[in-house]
Formats: sequence, structure tokens, C-alpha cells
Amino acid sequence: MEALYRFHNRAVDQVSDVFYRFLYGKINRDQRTLAIKGPRGSGKTTLMLQRIQDE
Repeated sequence: MEALYRFHNRAVDQVSDVFYRFLYGKINRDQRTLAIKGPRGSGKTTLMLQRIQDE
């Protein structure tokens, strides 16, 4: 479990907050569930890591 925490913390620390995806401002933070669909390389993971970083 420690390895998973280290991986998570490293991923969140490495994400840049210089540029935010265009959908970032449209995310409703009050929702319990969120689904993001898109092609590879479109920034889905970056979007979620930035959201985690801002909490």
C-alpha cells in the first residue's frame, strides 16, 4: 500500500499548473461521480491530477 501512496504523491507532484485543460472550469465539483471520455493523449489524466492537486 505504501508503494501506491508514493506513486500517487509523485504523480500529483509532477503535474504542472501552468496550463489547464479547457474543460477544467466546467467540472461540477459537487457531483459524486465524473466520467471523462476521449482519445489517447487528450489530457484526461492531467485534468484529473490537476483537480486532485487543487483540493
